[in-house]
Amino acid sequence: MKNGTILFIMNISKSVHRMNDPDAFAKEVWMYSQGTSQFRCCSRDASPIGTLVESLYSAICENSKHPKIKKDFQYIINAFMQDDIEDDNDDDNLPF
Repeated sequence: MKNGTILFIMNISKSVHRMNDPDAFAKEVWMYSQGTSQFRCCSRDASPIGTLVESLYSAICENSKHPKIKKDFQYIINAFMQDDIEDDNDDDNLPF
C-alpha cells in the first residue's frame, strides 16, 4: 500500500472459549501505518463485508499455496525484494 502502510488479514481465535462458541474464531483486517494500527473490519460483522473478509482470507490462503508467476516476472519481484532500485522507473512513467 502507499506510504509504507501495511494491510494485515489475520485468522484469530480467543485464547479461552466455550465449545461451539460462534465468536471463538474470526478473520480480522487491520491497517498499520507510521507506528499506529487501526482495526478495519472482521468476518463476524453482520454486514456483507464480514462475508467478503472470509472469502478474501480463503482466496489468499489458497492462492499462496500455488503461485502462478512467469519466470520473467519472478526475476522482477526478486530484484524488488532485494531493494534493487537503481534501474527502476519513476512513478510518473508507469506503463499502466
